[in-house]
Amino acid sequence: FASINRFNVTQINQVVLVLLSVMLTGLLTSAIGANVRGGQPFVSNYWTLALLFRVVSLLGWVFAPFAGNFFLTVANAGYLISSLCVCLLFRTWTDGITKRMLWISWPIILVCIVVFEYLRQQPGSYLYRVVLISTTVELFCFWQLYELIKLSKHDRSWTLRVLQFAFFAHTVFAFVRMVSSILYPNPVVTNIHEQPLFETIMFFGLMGSGVFNFVMISSYQFQRLWTADVLTLDELSKTSRELALTQKAQREISTLNQSLERLLEEKNQLIKSLTLSQKTSNMGTMVSSLAHELNQPLGVIRLNNDFLEQRLLSNGHLEKYKDILTRIHQDQARAADIVSRLRRFFVKGKQEHALLNLRDLVDDALAL
Repeated sequence: FASINRFNVTQINQVVLVLLSVMLTGLLTSAIGANVRGGQPFVSNYWTLALLFRVVSLLGWVFAPFAGNFFLTVANAGYLISSLCVCLLFRTWTDGITKRMLWISWPIILVCIVVFEYLRQQPGSYLYRVVLISTTVELFCFWQLYELIKLSKHDRSWTLRVLQFAFFAHTVFAFVRMVSSILYPNPVVTNIHEQPLFETIMFFGLMGSGVFNFVMISSYQFQRLWTADVLTLDELSKTSRELALTQKAQREISTLNQSLERLLEEKNQLIKSLTLSQKTSNMGTMVSSLAHELNQPLGVIRLNNDFLEQRLLSNGHLEKYKDILTRIHQDQARAADIVSRLRRFFVKGKQEHALLNLRDLVDDALAL
């Protein structure tokens, strides 16, 4: 019966470990998809490696009772590598990873795996193996808590606080399991499937809290991604508003430029009009002077014509040259009338309207 009960307990352990590995496999698939898409902040390859090796660790404990105790080494190696990858993931969120840190941490993992494999081959070494792995895991837990506490100085979200509490609980489970194994050693136990009930509860509490930690890490990263997307959308919205204001300002400037061009054109037209008015005003003065100058020779022509007419009349030759003298007199009178009308045209004064005989106007035009 004891062997049957032990077999049933082993089956229960395997079922629980398989369920935990399935849960982490879902997170692993999501992490791989995020890495394939790329361009996701706060998501690094260490997150994918941590999930991968934690799944390998759980499956190693599942296969150990049937495939051999070597899978215990695989399981514990995967657990240590997964814990280290979580530490490095948290480090990328705070200060960044240095080469010195990698050169120190990975050899520690390698040494622990080699020592564990050596102890596994020695009879009665279960307690030493538990102390070795628990101590290393405890160190990693303190490192993880340290990085989360540093991160909380810049991020005070509730998700991070829950994540800190989850890793603190995980640290407590690891410590209690190590202490209970030391205080109450059982020389009969050779692997985790043969450990007493209390240690089994502590072990699955450690595994369960580890899975919960991974779920909270995924939730926190989702929150950071969502926050980054919101900030990006806010920046895009702000840029769009600024661009709209810039375009509006450009349209206003274009409208002002068009108004200014119209004003400049009106100004040029006004200057041209003023220049023309000035020329017209000067033309009146010039025409007045010209009319005065032209009236003098026209008056002399009229006097000479009258004098010539009197001489011809006294000599008896008037009839012979009368037509010529008459045309000279008419042309002189018409020229004087033109000068007089031109002068009146440029003189400012009251305008008078009168009836005009179109025949006379046509006759004047034909006379030209």
